[in-house]
Amino acid sequence: MLTETCERRSYRWFSRIKWREKVLDLNTKRHLKKEGITTVNL
Repeated sequence: MLTETCERRSYRWFSRIKWREKVLDLNTKRHLKKEGITTVNL
């Protein structure tokens, strides 16, 4: 069983990764829109 501090730390780490993925996805879409491409297969 995880301690509360360890759980909180892993949650923060996980949310940071998800946030970074979201930002990268938005940047990719913005870049593609700028290039005139609307669809992409990643």
